[in-house]
Amino acid sequence: MTELEMEHLLDLDYKLNGSGGRNLITQHRQILDLPQFADFRKICLEYLHMYTGEILNIADEFRITDSWSTRNPKGTEHPAHVHANSCFSGVYYAQVKSGAIEFLFERQFSKWFNFKYNFKKFDTVNSSSYWIDCKPNMMIIFPSWLEHFVHPNEHDQERIIVGFNSFVTGKMGTDRDIDNITV
Repeated sequence: MTELEMEHLLDLDYKLNGSGGRNLITQHRQILDLPQFADFRKICLEYLHMYTGEILNIADEFRITDSWSTRNPKGTEHPAHVHANSCFSGVYYAQVKSGAIEFLFERQFSKWFNFKYNFKKFDTVNSSSYWIDCKPNMMIIFPSWLEHFVHPNEHDQERIIVGFNSFVTGKMGTDRDIDNITV
């Protein structure tokens, strides 16, 4: 994000987020559609397409459906949540001293059992959560159904992010399976 785009981001109207973490969210929920963010939108789409196409190897196209910014002053957080009506979500850290986003998930290898295994060490396969220490200009893209939360901001500097949701677009399915749909 350029310095000018950051200025535009700070000039947007924010309101108290109703999620309970006392952070602020933009009143406008399609900020990446605003002309002043056209170049940044292209970067977000590029990373979204890289994630879906090159990492997940999905041939279908995805589009950004909504976008916003949140501001976390010192002492505020963002409680656990998921993003409904979305396939993949992205978070760009425009300003952050330190902090983490934590993902919560069910262990797939014990999904149908509730065994209390004794692990030698925790890793991304056997843990029930995983956190990423966020840095300025970092972008994270993840499945929208993945529950996540943001740890409290412990610094005087606000933590500012740009978030977006996406949805698949175009024709999906096959004639053979009789499951064609155009989104």
